[in-house]
Amino acid sequence: MTEPVNNYPDKEFNVKTKPVRRKAFIVYYAVILLLIITAFLSLAGFVILRYQEKNLLLAHIEFYPELINLVVDKQYESIPPVKGESLESITAERLQFTIIEILGLKGVKEAALINLKGEILSRSDVNLPLKNISDNPQYIKAKTGETGYEYTINDGLFSLGLYIPVKSDDIVTGIVYILEGEGHLSSVIHDSRLTVWGAISFCGLLLYLVIIYLFCNSHKKRPVIDEPVPLSDELLEDVKPD
Repeated sequence: MTEPVNNYPDKEFNVKTKPVRRKAFIVYYAVILLLIITAFLSLAGFVILRYQEKNLLLAHIEFYPELINLVVDKQYESIPPVKGESLESITAERLQFTIIEILGLKGVKEAALINLKGEILSRSDVNLPLKNISDNPQYIKAKTGETGYEYTINDGLFSLGLYIPVKSDDIVTGIVYILEGEGHLSSVIHDSRLTVWGAISFCGLLLYLVIIYLFCNSHKKRPVIDEPVPLSDELLEDVKPD
């Protein structure tokens, strides 16, 4: 085979390509990809968690009212309730029974029965901090027939207080105040966080491995030119300057 001749010694036509450092390039690509996926999934995780916590809070708010009304309307064998009576007209003995029943609900730490004048008829703890109830906006909201709520976060623990209207024939006859134990709602939210982050981490890892596999597989098939490419006379003629 005839060796190609360079008829233009004053021109350099060496198209030698620098060797591709595959390992370094793959590592660089893998690190960048990992940072991108981590940043994206972290942002998505925080958005999902905020949405999830809001829905868990609403679920708790919607969960208790029906149970509370069932407890108040419960037919006690020893002290049968009077249909349509207000909380104010219920005997002290039945009020105490009602408080005991409410405290039996999962997650409830404290409870109180309040009349429509803002007066506490019965409570589970005499030290329960309920002051200026008649001016409390959540109590006022409950008097209109809607559940009022207020919650606080202290050292990562959620505390939820509910003002639940007690109704008889769609007429509000009193208000039940319940305070959830700090550990109850917090444990539910904590479990939800673990589930969300676990699912996101698994999906992120799976996505990362799939992309890395596809990239490495396609990169291996790519030819690497690390030798000078000989120039033929025809090629030199084509690149001959005018």
